[in-house]
Amino acid sequence: CDWSSDVCSSDLRIIFPRAAGGLDEFPQQVRQRGATLFLIEAYRTQKNPSAGRAIAEAWEASQGGLCAPIAALCFASPSAVEAVEEGLHERHHELTEFACAAIGPTTAASLRERGVQQIEVASTPSQPALLAAAIRAARTSS
Repeated sequence: CDWSSDVCSSDLRIIFPRAAGGLDEFPQQVRQRGATLFLIEAYRTQKNPSAGRAIAEAWEASQGGLCAPIAALCFASPSAVEAVEEGLHERHHELTEFACAAIGPTTAASLRERGVQQIEVASTPSQPALLAAAIRAARTSS
């Protein structure tokens, strides 16, 4: 397969282990190039229902002056965005109340779909770049 030519032979077979419900971008690209793809559900992302509640409690404490202000929320996956949003709703809060940092464009898109406008995206999908994005988000929110 010559990836630069966007064409693969039909006898090229690729196995792609991924999370249940994973994004279809890579599988679509492989299939569009003519290769055969075998998707294997390797793991499942399990939400922690208390995560969003814990964030809401920390936010409420910071707003009440009980602790330092929350500068930004950092997200490394769309599934984290979804899980946090559900927990925040239980406490009558929205993601839009926070400055957010996203590890990449897919995670940023998940935040935008939920109405978040203030998003800083990491320049590369790495922890140092995510921290830099969080610092930028914090500076623009204050």
